[in-house]
Amino acid sequence: MRRILGILVAILAPILGCSGPAVGMTSSDKGRNTEESVKRGDDKYDMWLKTLEGEIKRYTEIIRLQPNSLDAYHRRGTIKYIMGDIEGAIKDYDEVVRINPDHPEPYCIRGITKRDKGDLEGAIKDLDECIRLRPIDRYAFLNRGIAKAAKGDLEGAIRDYDEAIRLHLKYLNQLKDHGIAVQANDEEERPNQKSSELDRPEMMGFARGYAARGMAKALVGDRESGKADLEKVIDFVKFTKAERQYARCVIWFVEFGGDRGRLEKYAEGTDWISHVVRFYLGRTTSEQLLVEARKAGMIHREQELTCEAYTYMGLLAERKGDMKAARASYEACVATGIIKNDEYIWSKVRFAALSNINDKK
Repeated sequence: MRRILGILVAILAPILGCSGPAVGMTSSDKGRNTEESVKRGDDKYDMWLKTLEGEIKRYTEIIRLQPNSLDAYHRRGTIKYIMGDIEGAIKDYDEVVRINPDHPEPYCIRGITKRDKGDLEGAIKDLDECIRLRPIDRYAFLNRGIAKAAKGDLEGAIRDYDEAIRLHLKYLNQLKDHGIAVQANDEEERPNQKSSELDRPEMMGFARGYAARGMAKALVGDRESGKADLEKVIDFVKFTKAERQYARCVIWFVEFGGDRGRLEKYAEGTDWISHVVRFYLGRTTSEQLLVEARKAGMIHREQELTCEAYTYMGLLAERKGDMKAARASYEACVATGIIKNDEYIWSKVRFAALSNINDKK
């Protein structure tokens, strides 16, 4: 179990907040909706939680014996972040910065944590410092873009996403052993069957950059370019095990004018994305979608999935011309405070736009 935790921390450390589409998907489980499967999930969560609590105690003891242990503060802060203790995580990252103020990574992780807390100015400041110390940090650009988008600076966010994508492409171009061919002079990638070998964090960061940029472009009125970015994500992951996890990108691709038929393959199943797709296609109700968000929202993710549900409810209400209902749905998403979600950013921008229209009447 400790080995698994170590791998988890190592993976999350550089990309906190880039959970993909940074986005609420749960693994497919045909028994998910039964009381028995929920209980199994709760039992696994309890065991997972106890393991994390044990690790916090272990690192706390290391810190007691070695007050300047950068690694102990760093790992304890990461575990606190995973557990939802944002304030505690920030305090530990403060100590990491104090011990080693010239290392970029603590600024990046603390910036991401501040963003998720809602301190967007503080987040951008930390991510600025990370980029100053390490100008090739693709995750710093990606997460600064998310913070800027949440703050309302969509043009600034798009510029950061551009740079994050450029740096990811440059990195992927070096991964010939993974079977991915990247054209150096443009932003087209051509994955083949071996792309599933690409390590998960890199794949998630790369796909997230295109997804976030596509939605930001659509929000500033360029839906055609937004659709093109979402299609890149879809093409990139279609040979990988993450294809279903990124299915929500297909929803946005369709929303921006793509082929609606591409959604059908995701409508069957009992996982979260299946419920979202069926709702988007008009085959289930908003009430049922919210119920499924609560059922699927394991490990501190109920609010994340609820945020997504309200966004899709807002989309459908706008399409029907019911701007009052759309505004209420977007407001409910924003109230969850899940800033790292692209759906949150979409809802925040659309809520503001609809509120301005309402105020002018």
